[in-house]
Amino acid sequence: MQGVMPLYYHMKKAVGGLLNWESIYNGLVTAFKTGNIGPKSNLITIVHNNSETDREEANTVVKWLTAETNYTIK
Repeated sequence: MQGVMPLYYHMKKAVGGLLNWESIYNGLVTAFKTGNIGPKSNLITIVHNNSETDREEANTVVKWLTAETNYTIK
């Protein structure tokens, strides 16, 4: 992709640990119980797939929504 500028923002980091079936399961359970990224991810898809005449503005919105989504992940 050309003209893509990566976003930089300070985010929290998860506590390190072993990656095994139990930790994967616990992570999925937590994501489904407390996760909040579904609505924002769906909106990103809608904006990205929309045939906007102003593509630059749509790309700016996608970048903003991506950053907001990443902030909600705990």
